Amino acid sequence: MGITLEMNRVMPTRRRRQRRRRRRNRHRYRSIAKLGKRKFSPSQQDDDSQGAKRMKNSGMLLSKDIWRRIHCLMPMRDAARVACVSRAFLNSWLCYPNLTFNKDTLGLDEHVCETDFISKVDHILKRHSGTCVKTFKLEVPYELDVCDHVDRWLQFAITPAIEELTLTLYGTVQKYNFPCSLLSDGMADSIRILDLGHCAFCPTIEPGSWRSLKRLCLSFVRITEDELGCLLLNSLALEGMELRHCNEIVSLKIPCTLQQLSYITVSECSRVRVIENKAPNVSSFYFTGNKVKLSLGEWLQVKKLNMRSSRIVRYARATLPSMMPNVETLSIGSLREVFNTPMLPTKFPYLKYLSISLIGLTNSPAYDYLSLVSFLAASPLLETFFLAISQQQAEQESIFGSSSLMRQIPEHRYEYLKSVTINGFCSTKSMVELTCHILENAASLEHLTLNTNLGLANRSEQSPGILKEVPKALSAIQKYIAGKVPSTVRLSVLDASGLIAKSAKRKRSHCQQDDDDSQGGKRMRNSVPTLPEISKEQMKRESKFRDSSHMRQIQEHRHEHLKSVTIIGFCSAKSLVELTCHILENAVSLECLTLNTTLGFASRSEHSPGTCFPMGKAVLMGVPKALSAIQTYIVGKVPSTNTTSLERLELDTTHGNARCSEDSSDECFPVSQGVLTESPRAVLAIRGYIEGKIPTNVKLNVLEPCSRCHAGGG
Repeated sequence: MGITLEMNRVMPTRRRRQRRRRRRNRHRYRSIAKLGKRKFSPSQQDDDSQGAKRMKNSGMLLSKDIWRRIHCLMPMRDAARVACVSRAFLNSWLCYPNLTFNKDTLGLDEHVCETDFISKVDHILKRHSGTCVKTFKLEVPYELDVCDHVDRWLQFAITPAIEELTLTLYGTVQKYNFPCSLLSDGMADSIRILDLGHCAFCPTIEPGSWRSLKRLCLSFVRITEDELGCLLLNSLALEGMELRHCNEIVSLKIPCTLQQLSYITVSECSRVRVIENKAPNVSSFYFTGNKVKLSLGEWLQVKKLNMRSSRIVRYARATLPSMMPNVETLSIGSLREVFNTPMLPTKFPYLKYLSISLIGLTNSPAYDYLSLVSFLAASPLLETFFLAISQQQAEQESIFGSSSLMRQIPEHRYEYLKSVTINGFCSTKSMVELTCHILENAASLEHLTLNTNLGLANRSEQSPGILKEVPKALSAIQKYIAGKVPSTVRLSVLDASGLIAKSAKRKRSHCQQDDDDSQGGKRMRNSVPTLPEISKEQMKRESKFRDSSHMRQIQEHRHEHLKSVTIIGFCSAKSLVELTCHILENAVSLECLTLNTTLGFASRSEHSPGTCFPMGKAVLMGVPKALSAIQTYIVGKVPSTNTTSLERLELDTTHGNARCSEDSSDECFPVSQGVLTESPRAVLAIRGYIEGKIPTNVKLNVLEPCSRCHAGGG
């Protein structure tokens, strides 16, 4: 008996109090754990309590206000999780200020039903005190009709402390009317951000209401222009307004009392015909939809303008310079443009970025791309020009079928133009004329990108007509543009090879600057050229083996600083062989010559298990001819200095297919019967014609079909 009493006196009283508190608060942990979806063992809770005690004993105990401040900075899902394991966070959860209800925060999948959504929201709100709610976001997923419960949830959230209110009812069956009565009696005075979607909104206006509103976003909201006008008149602190698909508004009038309004967005409001702005400090304006009339008002401070409508390019050139003379960034998207842009004396004196997208051009009349010079001539400080063509016209005058000379426009110097990108480049004469005009007059040009894919990254998305135009566009670039590219300009050409991202890195002008902007990189600009890729599917040239004429000789040109040459897609075309021989004969400093006969398809790496990119039959059939052309006409012209540093030569007769390892159970990538049949012939050719010419200091490695995996025919 004495021993027992002694042990009870020794047992720490703090541990017993700790156990009692855990039992008393166990039901609270369970309720919050349903939201956090996280289970914790008693040992974790012990560790947490011990950690709290260590903090207390070391004098680092934080006040409740600090714990609450830390907790409110967490996203709602994380806040619920930490409340499961910390008593301090559990107490602050009752006053957590940022409530967000959507599929992600509630942990719902795409097959959620209305009952699950409603029960989870109700469960969380019951565990909340209802005070100190500053942010309330309710985003109901598509096809869930919970309108009967929204009023009750809003009534819980809208208090004098509310600052941000977001309500989006995607795809609700019944029309929902926002309960504006909840915003009366000063309840709207504290709201800073109001974001409503897919509902009707008829705001009640009281003296002094909406005085804190800074951002207004209405999407698919049924509100009249008079109701919106009254709301704006009382929102003196408004900084930004976004209206999307608000089809009840015909005339949008922005009052002069909005002194702090800086940006306006009006998107796809189908019935809007007039936009009148009297707010003096609007600097950004974004508009999409039917063409509207911008009445004269306070547009002078606009510096960023984005407009997308039908046949708007000519309107923008004629109207905007006088209405918005201070614009610095201008983006225009025009649908079914038919009018050419006239040359006008008005200017964009501060314009630095210009983007023009021509969407769905009509077949007749053919659009004159050269007329866009009017924008360039009106922008003396322009630095970046982006032109996108989403649909080519059928009745265009091709540069190859035209008998007239290239047009010349009176000289315009673009002193600050540094970057030009044309998506949807084609062989249309006016397109080539525009590009040449820019090259001849942009003295500071650094980058020129010509994309023949209409901006489409997927080959399957392109129509047969587009694919048919690509070879013509590439030929136009080669014949009329490449020769005019200065040595200081980086030329990038994108074609329909299917490797658009990689092609963008390889296709550079013959004097392209490396990605490294260091001074050393700039000095190397003229010494590391890379010739553009050549597609054998696009070049229908007569093979050197079928041509009985002699090799052409070009008047001697000495390329003193040329050190590296790469030709991707080398074939047996006579002109390509002549080009390679000319380089070898006149590049006295040449150090590296790379001839790739596979169109640059990704091949297997020695240190990765990946497989080669598949090649078409036409490509494989052309490779032997290209190799024979190299052996017959080029190898003998390679100076000895070009092979002195060669240490290893690998010839793979299996087309780069992934191979098994001797010390692993993996199997080789299967190869076709044609490859297995051709491989012995390739090995004989290597032994008979190549092996004897390999210097003694070079290690020759010939990869043959695997004897283990390919012995049975693949």
